[in-house]
Amino acid sequence: AREEMPIDILMLIDVSGSMQSHVERVAVASREALNVLGEEDRVAIMVFDRSTRVRLQFQKDRRQIENGLSGILHQETFDGGTDINRGLQDAISYVSRQARRDARRAIVILTDDQSERGTDQNAINRSLANENIVLSSLIAPDALGTGGWSRGGGGGWPSGGGMGGPLGGIIF
Repeated sequence: AREEMPIDILMLIDVSGSMQSHVERVAVASREALNVLGEEDRVAIMVFDRSTRVRLQFQKDRRQIENGLSGILHQETFDGGTDINRGLQDAISYVSRQARRDARRAIVILTDDQSERGTDQNAINRSLANENIVLSSLIAPDALGTGGWSRGGGGGWPSGGGMGGPLGGIIF
């Protein structure tokens, strides 16, 4: 029955200097991914570098979501550093406040996994569990095997394996 509940998804997009080419590919691929969402499902967009900005509040309107994704490419400067921990904490806080209580909740982070500041994976995991939010990640292909966020054991991102798939080699 839970699978039939609507879902509120926050797309958390890294707009630091190293991400411009990846965000463009994801914006194109995301249009296709939106087709699998149900009529009651909603998407919001938040971007981050050293700070976070909500670019689109939760919406059902696919055209507004597509425009929000396209707007990132034309309005962000892609010249800042990266604070993944802050981005995730702010995203969790936003979803906690703005997502529907009767919907499933998810954050999808797109990043190259290059953070200038440390990450507190335990604090992030606790916050996600407390707010009943699922975290999924899209890792830029050239970032695999590097970075600060743990990919090994204990619930981190999987190590090894291939990449590719239906979204143009972006999803790991």
